[in-house]
Amino acid sequence: KQWYQRRVRAFCRISALETYYRAPMHLYKDVYNIPEPEATICIGKEWHRFPSSFFVPDGATVRFVKSEFKGQLPQRYYSDVNGTYGINPNQNDRNKEEPSVYVSIKECDYLIDVDFGMESKLEPRYNTKSGWTSIKSFPFLNADKSKTIARAFNIPGYSRKNVKYGTYHLLKRTRLIKHQEEERDRLQELKKDQEEKMRKEKLHDNDEL
Repeated sequence: KQWYQRRVRAFCRISALETYYRAPMHLYKDVYNIPEPEATICIGKEWHRFPSSFFVPDGATVRFVKSEFKGQLPQRYYSDVNGTYGINPNQNDRNKEEPSVYVSIKECDYLIDVDFGMESKLEPRYNTKSGWTSIKSFPFLNADKSKTIARAFNIPGYSRKNVKYGTYHLLKRTRLIKHQEEERDRLQELKKDQEEKMRKEKLHDNDEL
């Protein structure tokens, strides 16, 4: 009986982790497929869920925007001769905030953020702000508004009624989307012109025959 109970608890715990917290890993699959070369991908309060640069396309850069977190954030990797073991001069061993790691939100092409319906001056709800468009989103557990047992274990018939979700977003600059749409329309018009030109040339050849 104890063996059976342990198995059930383990299954409910694994199910909870997969159901409630899978959003970041699913989202980073889309991050890897970002089409723009040398895009700047920004992370704010969700810095601690960034898995690694292996989930970022070649040429893209991950940068941080300021949030309510006041500790030290990961530093950029510099691919020089000391890149794998050298100490960045801006690092410290006291977990003190290092302002040099931050960039302005204006420099960001993409932004990864979670929305729980609350905001502050340093952590606005970016998905509701003009200039940003959510291109991918997944539900993500709101632990503060969910009951402890329900979020710790995915219990059929109980957890679903006692957990609340926020939304995990991959946001893109609206101007980039507009530019892509304009470029797509331009290519479509160019294709139509080429097809029309080929049609006229074919008709002209048939007339000569």
